[in-house]
Formats: sequence, structure tokens, C-alpha cells
Amino acid sequence: MVKVYTTTWCAYCPQVKKWLSMKGQDFEAIDVTDDLEKQKELHTKTGMTSVPVVERDGRFVVGPQWGKLAELIA
Repeated sequence: MVKVYTTTWCAYCPQVKKWLSMKGQDFEAIDVTDDLEKQKELHTKTGMTSVPVVERDGRFVVGPQWGKLAELIA
């Protein structure tokens, strides 16, 4: 399952979610805006606090890196 960590204020998050949808990729959107536990979980997994973060099978892509996202969902 693909997970997308997002916030309500992130400019790139809607773009990444739209791109995944256009590619026919199902995903779970996880809003970490006000969820300190999810923020900590994201930081523990990636060492980062940036969003969007797309996760699949323990691999992560941060931001709208379309080539890397394409590799991740292939």
C-alpha cells in the first residue's frame, strides 16, 4: 500500500496526490498537520519533517520528484 504523508498547508501535497490518482495508484493519505504522533512516526521513518512523503514497501520519496515517484510505484 502506498502512503502519502501530507499537511493542510503543503503546496505540493495536492499535486502529488493528483499525480498518483492520474497514474491509477491507490494510496492512503495521512494528514500529519495536527497529529504529533504521526509527525514523530514520519520523522522516525525518514529523519525528515518535510511533506509530501510517499512511502511504499519501506521506501520513501520526499516532494514532487516525478521520476522517483514513477520508479516507486512501478
